[in-house]
Amino acid sequence: MRLPLSLVALFFCVSCSSQKGPPAHNAFDPFIYQVDTSGLLSGAAFALDAGKDLVAAERDPMAISPEIRRYIDQLPGQASPEEKWSLLVQQFRDGLFEVEFDTFATLPVAETFLRRKGNCLSVTMLLAAMAREIGVKASFNQVEVPPKQIREREVAVNFRHINLLVELPEGRQVIDFGVVDFDIAFASATVPDRVALSQYYNNNAVADLVSGEWARAFLRLRKAVELAPGNSDFWVNLGVLYERVGEYDLATDAFIQALQLNRLNLVAARNLERVANDAGHGGLIGGLVTSVERLRNDDPGLVYFEARDAYEEGKYAEAKRLLKRVVNKAADDHRLHFLMGITSYRLQDFGESTRHLREAFALVRDRQIKKGYRRQLFELKQSANL
Repeated sequence: MRLPLSLVALFFCVSCSSQKGPPAHNAFDPFIYQVDTSGLLSGAAFALDAGKDLVAAERDPMAISPEIRRYIDQLPGQASPEEKWSLLVQQFRDGLFEVEFDTFATLPVAETFLRRKGNCLSVTMLLAAMAREIGVKASFNQVEVPPKQIREREVAVNFRHINLLVELPEGRQVIDFGVVDFDIAFASATVPDRVALSQYYNNNAVADLVSGEWARAFLRLRKAVELAPGNSDFWVNLGVLYERVGEYDLATDAFIQALQLNRLNLVAARNLERVANDAGHGGLIGGLVTSVERLRNDDPGLVYFEARDAYEEGKYAEAKRLLKRVVNKAADDHRLHFLMGITSYRLQDFGESTRHLREAFALVRDRQIKKGYRRQLFELKQSANL
């Protein structure tokens, strides 16, 4: 499948779930147990040669190649950086530069350009590097999107989303690759390069894990953790790697670390409970998955996406039931109020619809989000009058 490069960026990070078996670990309260993270990152289980860290020796993934510079040099020399960027984006939109989309190909900037292939993180990194080479300020923008999962050889891949934020005199421009159902109302935040690069190393580590390249997978996961130690999913992946090579104590510790970083990480909880059950210690942490599921059921952000899915499937009563559970817990979240407003409208509860829509518009500060909300309301009322 070929997609125009103008629509950028989805990246994936993973929480893996393997079906290998049985670990052994003494029990504890996983939320207060002290994990030896230095032991998890030592690499002792992989007999690494300390002087040959091939990952550390790799070229900077964001490095610009001579071919990219030549491509940029064909832009009018007298144009301003902003004009060059506009011309470049237009070339992409016109289909003069296309990339073959491959979900599992997270490539360096130079290789993405050369091979015209990669996933959305690859393409976003390429555009960020090109924008900066031109002289335009560009940042990575991490977006909260609906949970989505696929399976690849016993590995569960949880997708995350990142797009590009470009600073222009007329305002901020978001360049987004439309692989997921992107919505301007999704919560987002600019993140430093190290966050995007941590995902780059994590993605490639998962590819190594799937293909059985254990040592290289470890080195790349360690690099990802060094760049973003607070990312719970990276520790889950490290746990799966240790489980694959039979280091069940280390796997258990990695799953605990993931859960301590994010109590809502259901994959970490499932893996931890499974390895405990396989080792005959299930009773010591029994009910862990149930506890995490209960926490997730009360989390406004997760419930919002669940309700949004129900709404889009036409299950308006179900959407309203879910929203009523959390809308008062996050009274300042305009997304919840807007979704409750349009859901109530669908159910012909116009009084409640008006109340929540007014609250949503009062809470929104972003003009683009307000514009999007007005467009959705117009389309909703038009469809209701058909």
